[in-house]
Amino acid sequence: YGNIKPLLEDKKPLNTIITGKSSTGKTTLIRYAISEINKNTNIKTCYINCNLENKKRKCYFKLYNTLFGHDANKYQSTEIIHDKIIKEMKNQKLILAIDDINILPEHEAIELINELFRLNEYYDMKIALIISINDIAYKYSLPDHIQTILTGYEIHLNKFSQDETYQILKYRCKQGFKDNTITQSQIKKLVKYIINMTDIQDGLIKLEILGQKLENENRNKITDNDLKDHVIWKNK
Repeated sequence: YGNIKPLLEDKKPLNTIITGKSSTGKTTLIRYAISEINKNTNIKTCYINCNLENKKRKCYFKLYNTLFGHDANKYQSTEIIHDKIIKEMKNQKLILAIDDINILPEHEAIELINELFRLNEYYDMKIALIISINDIAYKYSLPDHIQTILTGYEIHLNKFSQDETYQILKYRCKQGFKDNTITQSQIKKLVKYIINMTDIQDGLIKLEILGQKLENENRNKITDNDLKDHVIWKNK
C-alpha cells in the first residue's frame, strides 16, 4: 500500500510489478488490494484481466468504461479512444491493475507497457500501475527499451508450501462443506497430491467436483474411494 499512498497526497506513486507462476496468488493479491482501496479511499480503480481482455483494444475499452462510466463507441479507432482516455486521466487519480499482461500478443503488450508506463513521465499524471506477469523470464524477453521502462517495486510470489496449501484447503473445506464432510487425513492426502502432481487451483477444483458428487448422490461424507477414483489416482 506504500506504493500508492502518495496518490492520497497528490504525489507521484510507485508502480508495482508482481511476478509468479500460475496459482501462486497473484490475482487474489491484486483483487484484495483493489477491494481495500475501494473501501478506504475515493481513488478510482480499474482491474483488467488479460485472460478476458486479451487484446490491447479490449484493455482500452475496459479503461474507458471505468473513466467515463459507459462503453466507448466500438466504431472509433483505438487511437481516438486512447486519446480520450489520456485527456480524461489528466483530471483524475487512478489505480490501474493489469493481470497477466503476458497473455496479450507480445507486440500489443509492448505497446501497452510503452504507452501506460510513460504517462506519469510525459503527462505528470496521478496514475499507479499494478502489473502481474506469469513468468519473470517474460520480462527479460522483451526489448531492452521496454525492460527499461517496465520498472517499479517488484513482488515475487513463490509456489505455496505444503503447510500453506494445507491451511488454504482446510479453510476452503470449512467454508464450503458441512462439518465432518471431509477428514483432516483426506485433506492431507489431497495436499500431498497437489504438491507432487499439480497446483492449488487444481486442488480447489477437485474439491468442487467432490462436493458436486456428494450433492448428486445425496451423501454427506467424502470417502477415501472418492479421492482415489476422482482425484488422486485418476489423474496420475
